[in-house]
Amino acid sequence: MGQGRVGVIALAFGGALMLGGCGFADSRSSLPEFMRIKASEPPPLETPPDVKRLVGEKLDSVFTPASHPSRVRVS
Repeated sequence: MGQGRVGVIALAFGGALMLGGCGFADSRSSLPEFMRIKASEPPPLETPPDVKRLVGEKLDSVFTPASHPSRVRVS
């Protein structure tokens, strides 16, 4: 194999590595919008727990059993 042919192969391999490293442009890059990857949607928020019901059903998780809670109001 000649010296020139090895150089051409090395140049082609180096060019392929450079082009392969380009990857995709993220959503915050300076490229025009049509060339960017779309940002993924955030996951939906969980619904908050029904605290009134939880405390009303499980008073022993809030108060000690020895306190004998009665007429407890939750707002």
